[in-house]
Amino acid sequence: MPAAVAQEPVALRQHRYFESHDVDDTCIRISTILQPHRLEPTRHSTRVHSHMDFIRFGGAVIGALDFGDEMDVIVEEMEEYYLFVCCLRGHAELRTMGERTTIGQNRGAVCIPGAHFSGRFSPDCEQIFLRVDRATLAAHTGVELMHFDHAMALDRPELSPWVSQFRLLATEPAMLQLAQRDERIAIEFERMLISLLLAGHPHRPLQEPAAPSLAPRAVRRAEAFIDAHACEAIRLADIAAAAEVPARTLLDSFQRFRSCSPMQLVRERRLEHARASLLGAGPEARVADIALDCGFPHLGRFAGLYQQRYGESPSETVRRGRRRS
Repeated sequence: MPAAVAQEPVALRQHRYFESHDVDDTCIRISTILQPHRLEPTRHSTRVHSHMDFIRFGGAVIGALDFGDEMDVIVEEMEEYYLFVCCLRGHAELRTMGERTTIGQNRGAVCIPGAHFSGRFSPDCEQIFLRVDRATLAAHTGVELMHFDHAMALDRPELSPWVSQFRLLATEPAMLQLAQRDERIAIEFERMLISLLLAGHPHRPLQEPAAPSLAPRAVRRAEAFIDAHACEAIRLADIAAAAEVPARTLLDSFQRFRSCSPMQLVRERRLEHARASLLGAGPEARVADIALDCGFPHLGRFAGLYQQRYGESPSETVRRGRRRS
C-alpha cells in the first residue's frame, strides 16, 4: 500500500502464521496459503528469517510476507485467484501478465488466474497482499475472468478509497475480529474491497470463448495430452510442447476458446480421476494415497479443491461409495 499504509499492520501482526529460518520450509508454508512455487535465494543460502501473517475473510485473504533475504520467486501459472501485491518496506521487480514493473509503497502489481508470475524481492522487502478467489470475484461481478492493468499506482486519487479500506482492515484488530465472528460482515468487507477496487483500477472482462468447434488444433492437441497425462507431474511447458506452440500462445488460446488455462484443465481432470477413485475405494484405501496418485501432493489443498468442486469432503465421498457397494 502507499506510504500512508506503510504504518505497522497491527491487526495482521496478531495473526502470525509462521516464522522460519529454512527456505524449503518457508516455501511449503507459503504454498498452503497461496500456491506451490519456487523460492531461490540470490545469495545461494538456505538460511533466512522469514515470516508470514494472514487472515481470511469470505473469499479473500490479506497478508504480510517477509522472505528474510533477497529472493527470487517463480510461479509458473497462477491458480484460481487474483493477487494484488505491494510493499510495506523495500521493493521488488516483478514480471506478470507479460509486463515488468517495480513495486514499493506507492506502486503495486496485479496478477490474474492463469498468468505467469515471477519477481526478485529486495533483502529488506516485506510485501503486503490481497488474494481474491476467482469464484468470489465472479460472484460479485458476473464475469468469469477479469483482466486488470498489471501496474497499480496506489497514490492515484481513484484508488484512495480502496487503499483506505485495505489499510483499515490491516491496522484495526476490531475490524478483523468482526469479520472472523460474523460471516455476513466478512462478505460485506469482501464486497466493499472488490467494489472499490473495480471503481478505482482499470479492468475489463476477458474475451468470451468462441464455439468449441472453432478451437484451434493446438488447443485440441493440448486437451488430448492432458487427458492422457493429467495425473502425472506435467507442467505448462510439457503441454505447450505437446501442442507444438509457445506457452504464451497456448495460454491465450485456452482463455479465448475454453475460458480457462491449461493447468486449470489439468486440475479439473485430476479431480475427476480422484472422485472416481474415491467412489470405488476399497476398505484399505487411504485418501492421501489417492490424492497423491492423482497428482495432488498437498492433501490439505486437495481436500479444499475437492470440497469446492463437489460440495463434500473426500472422506465423505469414500463413505458414500462404500455404502453403495
